[in-house]
Amino acid sequence: MKTIHHYILPLLLAILAGCSGDEPAPGPEPAPGSPRTLLVYMIANNNLGYPYEWAQYDLRDIAEMEQAAAAGALGDSRLIVFRHAYIAPGKSEMKLLEVTRSGTRELLAYSGLPSSASEETMRRVIADTKAIAPADSYGLVLWSHASGWLNTGIDTPAAAPLSFGYDGSASNAMSVTSLASVLGGEGFDYIYFDCCFMACAEVAYELRHAATWMVASAAELPVNGTPYHIALPYLMPRQADPAAAAKATYTYYSDRYDPTADFNDNPDAFGCTFSAIYLPAMDRLAQSVREIYSAGTATGLTSAIQQFAPQTGARLYCDLEATAAAIGGAAGQEPAVCTEFADALHEAVAGQWATPGIHLQNTFTVNTHCGLTTYLPTSASGFSRENYRLLAWYNDVACNLKL
Repeated sequence: MKTIHHYILPLLLAILAGCSGDEPAPGPEPAPGSPRTLLVYMIANNNLGYPYEWAQYDLRDIAEMEQAAAAGALGDSRLIVFRHAYIAPGKSEMKLLEVTRSGTRELLAYSGLPSSASEETMRRVIADTKAIAPADSYGLVLWSHASGWLNTGIDTPAAAPLSFGYDGSASNAMSVTSLASVLGGEGFDYIYFDCCFMACAEVAYELRHAATWMVASAAELPVNGTPYHIALPYLMPRQADPAAAAKATYTYYSDRYDPTADFNDNPDAFGCTFSAIYLPAMDRLAQSVREIYSAGTATGLTSAIQQFAPQTGARLYCDLEATAAAIGGAAGQEPAVCTEFADALHEAVAGQWATPGIHLQNTFTVNTHCGLTTYLPTSASGFSRENYRLLAWYNDVACNLKL
């Protein structure tokens, strides 16, 4: 989730899908085979989209997209936005929009669809996007609240309402396994998470067949999220550079980093993390972690391992490198095993950036940041948390860890 710092409000009521009609709006379109189509899947039917001066983050980001488009950042590529907008308590609307150099136009207005955090709706929107804006290559931005690997949501057995894309309330969110089910085989070059906590080894491994690149944050993101007028020039070309977009976003925030600032005066001052993950390398990384886990134990490990949501006390998002070092060191791992892990991690994490601290809802110093986090339960029974045993990372890697 993008953090609403100082403005924590209850997420309100379930949706009533707005508007009617399912046909594309008339108007000229570029010829088939544009260099790239980028779909921004924006679930803003929550406090990010509230129609108050301090919110409306969806409209702010669309304005940044329009700024980039007016400056020529789209080239011959196309920028499609699925916006599930909050209208009023119990009322929302789903629309497919296109941002162009001359402004934003409506393509479709949806009615009768289930939650925007459901597999059915996401599949429909992706199919409509490809039909309306065919391209040689595709990218995807996932925009909303999120909570990393926590594998609960409306399309899997849910122990608690968490994961990606809060639609109307926290009870409408998409599970990680459902997300992988939808995105696998869709041919996206990259998946760019404009939301919190998604730079987990568990998430990257689940999505390793869904895209080539993944950009995400290990921690919370500042509420303004990605500055699209800065990131889009790297995301729109045929040869997109998602790592450069991530670095540019990090630089935007690191240049403003000032943990002593007043939030209301400068909400961008309180730090961020970003990672660019090369997903085809996740199999090698999983194998190297499995070897460390198989020979080691997490018994007796302290909370000194770097965590990226320390106020929870649940070790949900521990730095992967620090975790492997603690487990491998305690087991007296062979140097070759540690070297293989380091090489595999270097191959998988093409770029990682972090400010010296995070001062949002979770406030802590960033001592180590390898670019990926992982769950480290305090006991074997902890692996039952939030359907963790359904994750591929658990079945291929974490199940070998002695607790």
